[in-house]
Amino acid sequence: MNCEEKPVLQVKNLTVRYGKGCPQCQTHLEKNRCTVCGTVWAANDVSVEVYPGEVLGIVGESGSGKSTLMQSLYFDIAPTSGEAYLQDYKDGKESIWLASAAEQRHIKNCIMGMVYQNPVRGLRMQYSAASNIAEKLIAAGNR
Repeated sequence: MNCEEKPVLQVKNLTVRYGKGCPQCQTHLEKNRCTVCGTVWAANDVSVEVYPGEVLGIVGESGSGKSTLMQSLYFDIAPTSGEAYLQDYKDGKESIWLASAAEQRHIKNCIMGMVYQNPVRGLRMQYSAASNIAEKLIAAGNR
């Protein structure tokens, strides 16, 4: 890595939780659920940097937050807290999680892509495979 290179993706302190949380959450977690208040911590303080030419592999057991991280980056899940920056969005100076709905569509159509494990989430099942592909290409400005 060149010292002058900037990360193409930077995630800082991503947290996604379902529930309000309580002061005992950090010390009373059973797996990822607080035994006191019932809050589920889907991701807790996740930080990642990816530089040009790097490939990031995310591995972990079921329920460890892999899908939560990816779905947060693709705007399918709103993070509870944290920041995420893409070099190709506002020169990496503004968190993508502050983007407007129109800017989020631009990021999804022109900067990032997602392959879902469940095809129903990523495809329009009433359209052909070719139409599903063409739709994304047209949305990105290609003909």
